[in-house]
Amino acid sequence: MEFVALDHLFPEWKAWDEFVQSVYNMALSLDSLASSHPVEVHVTHSDEINDVFDAISYAKGASNIRMLSHYIGLETFMKGMRLYLTRHAYGNAVSEDFWKALAEVSGKPLLEFMETWTKVIGFPILQLQGDDNTLTMTTRRFLASGANATGDSSTTKWPMPVTARVEGTDEVQGPWVIHGPEKDESEALLEQIKNWSAAGKWFKLNVDQFGFYRVNYTPEQWERLASGMDPVGGPLSATDRLGLISDSFAAGKAGYASIVDSLRLVQGFGDHDTAGTELHYVCLTLYVIMTVSNLLFHRVCCMARAFLEFGFGSNLMSIGSLLSAVSSLSTENVQETGGYSWMGCRALGIGSNRNVTGDCVENHGHCQ
Repeated sequence: MEFVALDHLFPEWKAWDEFVQSVYNMALSLDSLASSHPVEVHVTHSDEINDVFDAISYAKGASNIRMLSHYIGLETFMKGMRLYLTRHAYGNAVSEDFWKALAEVSGKPLLEFMETWTKVIGFPILQLQGDDNTLTMTTRRFLASGANATGDSSTTKWPMPVTARVEGTDEVQGPWVIHGPEKDESEALLEQIKNWSAAGKWFKLNVDQFGFYRVNYTPEQWERLASGMDPVGGPLSATDRLGLISDSFAAGKAGYASIVDSLRLVQGFGDHDTAGTELHYVCLTLYVIMTVSNLLFHRVCCMARAFLEFGFGSNLMSIGSLLSAVSSLSTENVQETGGYSWMGCRALGIGSNRNVTGDCVENHGHCQ
């Protein structure tokens, strides 16, 4: 609620951009681990409360509340909150009481809608596959450890309100509720996506990152989205641009997609001061990717080589984050692949001596 009040009083501060960067993305990162836990956890002793109320509970809980308030509308959400507080004043309540109050004022089955989001570990990734003529859409639990990792709760069906921003249209499309408690609108959404794709249009799902899930597009659609990434005059909001960067790099790191798609998005930012400011977050994302312990070093080498090959050194203000990440990697991993010396010489060639690329690739061809 602090962000609701802050955005109401000072809309020019763009509080929700900060929420997506600091709270929402943190929740996605933590909840993508196999070691995560649900928001609601049964406790048998008061001493267990401190263990339960961690960053996952607060960050994911806040993100789920934001998703729900957008789904039913902020005014309806506030009306339901007033009903909940009045009804349970000077008494005790459980989470189901809150969902029931919101369901009462909205007329939607929110108890069933929210049960999966609060009582089940993890969150889904909405994945589009195939070309424009053979598109398919699937959902499954997103795991940072990889698309084929164990612990995938693939049988879980999260209700997902999906909105879309489409090329040539100012109004936000949707929502379509995938796996909704009343009906599943997956087929209707897929039909719309096929129409947009057949028309050669870009479309961005999960507008302004209200839904607590990731999206992975087809390579063709990632390429189209890259055309709208420029902060100056581009059609996407800052929140949408950050969301696309976060989704694409996370999907690339986990093996759901190619990291080249992420690099095309970064390339779409252009080369000016505004782009450089937003790309600061890209370096922070790369830093996290490169220091994840379960990521094979040769994959880091390949990803970083591609990143530098695209020529982003001139407008990345925090390129030091990349070098810090490389220098922090263990000596054992470096010796295993020989990647460290390649990374060092290639990074030193940023913006000055591009010919060094050939020497590095010749000596460390395994990173190609």
